Amino acid sequence: MSSKVDPADFKTYHGGCHCGAFKFAIRIPELKDIMACNCSICIKNGILGNIWFLDNGPEEFIVEKGDIDSLKKYSFDRMNAVYRFCGVCGTNVFVTNPGEIGINGRVLGDIDVEALPKRHYDGWGKWTPYAPQFGERIEWKKPEGKADEEAEDDLVTYYGNCHCGKIRYALRSKNIDDLEVMQCNCSMCGKNSHRHIYPTRTAMQVHDPEGAGSKYNFLSKDSAQTFCSNCGTFVFVDIEDESVDLRPMNVRTIDNIDIYKLKYIMYDGRSMPPLYTGERHKLD
Repeated sequence: MSSKVDPADFKTYHGGCHCGAFKFAIRIPELKDIMACNCSICIKNGILGNIWFLDNGPEEFIVEKGDIDSLKKYSFDRMNAVYRFCGVCGTNVFVTNPGEIGINGRVLGDIDVEALPKRHYDGWGKWTPYAPQFGERIEWKKPEGKADEEAEDDLVTYYGNCHCGKIRYALRSKNIDDLEVMQCNCSMCGKNSHRHIYPTRTAMQVHDPEGAGSKYNFLSKDSAQTFCSNCGTFVFVDIEDESVDLRPMNVRTIDNIDIYKLKYIMYDGRSMPPLYTGERHKLD
């Protein structure tokens, strides 16, 4: 972020991960728009921004709780870029390049960045073509003795993975373009921009041979947001009660779809109790 604003007129914004283990403040010129990038990691990890500024510039990054070194690191072919996310709740907080830092706008708590005008940046077209570092595509297998839930002609096989590829899946679903995708504004979805569809356990077959999936419970002990502990991508929700035949999954992780062209149904989770206070709600 290059600034022609007098630092005396900078605004202070506060942010942090969802569980509250890491909190910070930034002092920057007032945000009047925000970059929206379509590169592989911004799409898969739900990053909006980043809000960039130089280490030696007039802007400030102030840690208010926690320790930067406690955040997990992830890098790939983007040369020197290092992405930092919370190992407890999976929230992607910021990225560093030598001499600069970029803040994920969605983790700011005192401004609605979704309402800001967007400056679109074609990161997908600029950077090296994306290929996951780990694993190989898995094929969907029909479970023995289980009848098709839908006529075969109605279903499409989709493949997906976390950004690094340690968690992969095959999905049998109706055409994604014909489905309504849930876009929720609750505290968790707001910080991470999860966008869900609700396949059955059989329809979404997950492959995680290294046990890379970390689980984060924030509303209930019975369901956990599952994210990759290596790259910080949220993939699906793990429901403990196996009699509930659902595996809610994040469409951001599906290969070869355009998430901007899907049909969304909005859910106002932000207005539902309990009120989010910047820390994980205490589970009974």
